[in-house]
Amino acid sequence: MPLNNPAAAAKVTSGSYAGDGAANRPLAHGLGKTPKLVFIIAQGAGVVDRNGYVKNTTNIGFNGDLNTVTAWTTTYFYVSNATAAFNEGTINYDWVAIA
Repeated sequence: MPLNNPAAAAKVTSGSYAGDGAANRPLAHGLGKTPKLVFIIAQGAGVVDRNGYVKNTTNIGFNGDLNTVTAWTTTYFYVSNATAAFNEGTINYDWVAIA
């Protein structure tokens, strides 16, 4: 992908959220198209199993865990505490979405 062609360049957005324990929580990513990759990082010590990345809606935890997230669209990606530990209550998360 040439850097002198902005239309072909990757779009990147980021944000943060406080976990609320919900099983299907939408988070607006602002890309205008479906992400190809989303990184999710839990803040704080002792939460390594809540860090990972999502590609094709499959979570690959940085510690080797494999779960799935509920969905992603051109507007939202969805985090869950039921199928992946990306929305555990009392934990704050940072994310980066790439399309």
